[in-house]
Formats: sequence, structure tokens, C-alpha cells
Amino acid sequence: MSLIVLNSKGSDPEDFSNFMTEQIKFPRDAEVCLVSSNINRKMMIALEAEIGAGSNSIGFQLGSGTLLPNSTRDDALYTAHSPQSINVESKGKNFPIKLSTTDIGGMMNETMNNPDNIIISNCCRGWASGFPTIGLLEEFNFWNTPQVPTDLGSDGTLGDWTNILGGTANANGVNSTTALGGEATPGAGGGGYENWTKCEEKTGNNNFADLTPIWNTDTGGRVGLFPATASNTNVSGGGWNWRFATDGADVTQTLALRGGIFDNTSFTTNDITNVNSNTNKLTGGAAYTIWWELTDPTAAPGTQVDFYARQPGSKPDRGIYNKNADDVVRWASATLPPAPGAHYNIGIRPVNDTSLAVPKFALEAYFGVTAIAGNTWTTLPTRATANATLGKIVISDPANVGTYASGNVDFPFDLYRHLPLRMGCNAGEDGYAIYCNAPHHKDTPTEAMSAAAQARFLPYTFLLSDLTPIQQARPEATGGSWDSNCRQILRKSTLARNLGYNTHYGKIAAVAMPPAAAGFPALISIGLTLPEVHSLVVTLPDLPVTGYYGNSSGDAASGTLNMNSGGNSAAIVGVIPVGNRPYKDPTSIPFDDGLAQRGEFFASPMENWISLNNPAPFSLSSIRCRITDELGNKANLLDATSTITIKIKKKSGREAFRQGGMNGVFTEA
Repeated sequence: MSLIVLNSKGSDPEDFSNFMTEQIKFPRDAEVCLVSSNINRKMMIALEAEIGAGSNSIGFQLGSGTLLPNSTRDDALYTAHSPQSINVESKGKNFPIKLSTTDIGGMMNETMNNPDNIIISNCCRGWASGFPTIGLLEEFNFWNTPQVPTDLGSDGTLGDWTNILGGTANANGVNSTTALGGEATPGAGGGGYENWTKCEEKTGNNNFADLTPIWNTDTGGRVGLFPATASNTNVSGGGWNWRFATDGADVTQTLALRGGIFDNTSFTTNDITNVNSNTNKLTGGAAYTIWWELTDPTAAPGTQVDFYARQPGSKPDRGIYNKNADDVVRWASATLPPAPGAHYNIGIRPVNDTSLAVPKFALEAYFGVTAIAGNTWTTLPTRATANATLGKIVISDPANVGTYASGNVDFPFDLYRHLPLRMGCNAGEDGYAIYCNAPHHKDTPTEAMSAAAQARFLPYTFLLSDLTPIQQARPEATGGSWDSNCRQILRKSTLARNLGYNTHYGKIAAVAMPPAAAGFPALISIGLTLPEVHSLVVTLPDLPVTGYYGNSSGDAASGTLNMNSGGNSAAIVGVIPVGNRPYKDPTSIPFDDGLAQRGEFFASPMENWISLNNPAPFSLSSIRCRITDELGNKANLLDATSTITIKIKKKSGREAFRQGGMNGVFTEA
């Protein structure tokens, strides 16, 4: 049996080779074992954060998320949206991420301002961060200014419209064809239609869907008021718009015209041209959550538009949208004025309804008339209020009593628990067309919401870390009473401690978030945060040893989904347990003072012999040692010098041997 001491002096402490003046001899059926290690952890600089896989998630909730003792929410706790888990991702999916000072702020800004990460349109931009210095401490701070579409953004964008199977040429919404051929034309030739997509029936197919999510929550518009944009082609803040003409249309053609909204449960981009599509079932047409229909234009008092909604979050049987179904309500209607030689505009927009005693989010229905040439308003939009029905439907909170009112009907309309939203239309037959437009979640130009509007906006709640069992039973003031969705996000929220937040959650009014206010500062200096515990893996690539790095498929919550490292083989001989690096002092630490804190010695508590399974003896004049993280990546945790001690022997039952010096013995049976 022989001991071999490998050290990295003068080389990379995580990947080094040692050269021998005398060859190391390995007998047949040799075995190798890790004896001990002595490593030096890098000292973290004063303003550095380290983010590892599984420590890269922070929670966000628009609203409160907390509950009353009876498991409901009052108006002050109104929380219409689902809580979200936001993940900081590394480039190439390799962790840990090491960042310092401005890099930390840049990373958070990049993450929070990505519309893919936050699906609430008002809150997916406008994030900023910084390090306001107080004395020698540097406390991370970030804030958000809610956004609304600019006047240019109010004009809307084209989206990404596509034709889907089927036609809906009768009042029951039953498809008449399985063929494609409907034509979606972006821009429609300009002349005021640059931001509109023309959806036109061809070969009997008239079903269309916009694959790009549309703007949600609040356009910045005031309920009941519809001022035109500077271009006079849309309303201020924008809306989800459908424009069409019905001159000379017969009853069948008019009844075939529809427009609607898919929630994320009913919509899928998978196989949208397949008969099994959730978007367009052959026996039922497009599975809208919200839609409008027209009545017979030849009957008094003329063409009427009715707005319907069904409970979000469910896929209707065979995709049917039936206005007479038990779970469907008519939430608005209006009689359209005569408009020969013009386009009707049917619209729906998301607003913050400040006319209520406590503001709540709602959808508002409207209609107007536009000139065909130039696509500009000739009759400004009017709120749909006919037949004594309200021209809006309130977005409900499943745990909030009294937010379900739709006209005189109690209706659980928790639409924003099922984001994102997408548009669709059925254009009728015989060459009929619908022009479609909306501000979209990702590509709409935005500006800061006014201070007055911010004051009426919902608070921001940051979900930072899991609650203790004791806290879970306490009221909101002391950390408890969270609904089940929030608790799931709290359990996943692990990033906050790396940024200096040592609380479980923080709730801040929107008006208090921008830089002129307090923002959301951390409680601990970034210079005093600690990284997560790591294990280091010792590999000897020159030896015929086969070990394996495991790798799960990962999950989006922890930022490890489809991580492209790990799962491969390597010459692994042992694992070094590594504790946290010492606390960082915000002042400079002399090297000598810090050295004593950095050294970590590990002696293996057992002999874990690993067989080389070599059929014949061999010799090496050098041995490479590579120290990696748990996935086989360079750990970047160590300073000089690393010392690794191994020993080798023949497999038990074979003749013992010794090597080195004048008395080396190497005998094979």
C-alpha cells in the first residue's frame, strides 16, 4: 500500500498535474482511495453575491396574498393574479453565478424586466436596482414603476396571427370544414392599417388565433372614457379590437362573425392545425373564455353585439362556446348604430376600475364606427351598457368575497389566474374579413404610470423565504395566513438571502416603490451574505476509474430545468464536504488575518476503495487532479494551495506490494 500526496502549489488549485521523478506503479487489479484533503476557500470580496442552482428563485405577488381568519380576503387584500416564481438563470445553465456590485443590479434588472419572467403586463418592465451606501454598508435595493402603453403603444401591434382548422358558419359554432386556407395579412396594405392584421375567409375556413400574448391588467384608461390616440385609429391605452363591415350581409353571415379571448388553459399552440387541437375542436370551434356575437341585422332594432364569458381555467366540452350553457353569462351588450360603407369596431380593454369603492381590475366592453379608408374613428367608442347590463366584468379573486359581480349575476371570473391571454376571431364566409389589433404583452412601447394611478394600484408583495410552522399559524401582521398558492412560492424562494433579505416577505404600495420613495431595500449588507454550502468532487482523469455525476431533469422553479451539465461519467475517487466561506467584512481583510479562516481539512472517515479493474500492471509519470462542483463544472471556489492525499493497493486477496526507494517491490502472481 502506498500514499500519494498531490498538491497544486504554483498551479490552478482546482485543476493541476503532479509530475514524478520516479514512476508510480499500479499493480494488476489495483484499487485507489481518497485519504484526506486540505483546501483553501477563496475569500469573497466585500460586495459579492453567489447564486447557485436551487438558490436562484424569488417570489412576486401583485396584491397581498394573505387571508382573513375565515380563509377569505376583504377588499384591502384583493389579489387577482396568481403569485409568480421568478428565476435568475445563468448563461449556459452553469452555476454558481458570482456577481459583484453593479453586476448584481444588472442581473436583477435583466431578469425582472424580461416580459417572459413576469406575466403581469404593468409590472414586467420598469424595474431598477442599486446600492445606496449607508456608512460602510451596502444594502441592495430594487424598485418598480408600473407601466402603461404610450400613445404610440396604444395604437397596438400586429401580433402573430395564424389560420386554424374549421369554419363557424352557423349559430351553433359548428365547424363546416377541416381544411386550411384562411388568410391572415399583417398590415393589410397600410393606409391606417399598419398595426392591424386582416383575417379573411378562404376556401370555407375562417378561424384565426393570435399566438402572441396580449396586454393584460390595466391599459391606463379611465372607465367610461375612450379618448382617441393621436393617430385617431385606436383608444388611449389601447384595447383588444375587432373591425368589420356587415353591409348586405345575410343572417348566416352575420351570425358567423365572432371575436374572443383564450385564457392559457383553453389555448395551446400544439397542433393548432390538428383535429385534436384544444384551440379549435372540430365539433365546437374556438374555445373562447370571453367572446362577442352579433344578432340578426334585419330584425329591429338592428344589429346587436352581446358579450359573453365562461368561467376561466377550464376547457369546454369539445371546445364548444355556447351562450346558453349553464356556466356562461352575458356581461355586456349594445345596439350598434347604422354604419353603411363603414367598419364597426368591437372592443374589450383591461382597466383598473377606480369607480368602485376599492379599485379592482375589470374588462370593459365598447363599440364605435371607423371609416374604411384610413381606418380612423368617425364615431368615437361608447361603453356597452344596453339592456340594463353593465359594460364591464370584474376580475375576481377566488378568496375575495364580493368581487364576482357581473351585472346582477354572481360569477367567479378569476381570469388573471390563467395568464397569458390571446385573441381569436371567426371571420364569416364569402370573403368576409375581420381586422384585428391589440397592445401585446412583450412588444408594446410603455411609459411610467402616473403617480395618481400608482396610488390606486395594488401593492407589491415579495415572497422571500418559507414560513416556519409557528409563523404559518399566525395572522398577517406576524407572517402567517397565506393562501396555498403563495405558500408554494414561499417554499421555492431561495434567492433573497443571497441579496441580503432575511425576512419572509415584504409588502409595499406601488406608489412607494420608485426611487423617489423607499423602494424595497435589503436588511443586510450584500457584503455580509453567505453563499450556499457546496460539495467538491475529486477526480483523477489519468486513472481508469468510472464514476458518474448525476443530473435530474431539473425544474423551472429552481432554475435547473434542462440543465446541460451533469449526468456524465468521470474518474471520481471521492467527495469533499465544504462548508460556507467565512463572513465577509465590509472593510478590507488583511491576507494573513483571513488565511486562518480559509483552510479546511477533511479526513475521510472510511476507506472507500475504488477498483481500477486493470488487467495488467501500468505506470504513470504524472497524475492530474481535477476538483469540480457537483455537476462536473469548475467550482471556482478555491485559492492556492490544494492538497489531496490518496493511497493505492492491490485488490484484497492478492499479494501486497510497496513502491518507492531502493526497496520497491512489484511482484505479480
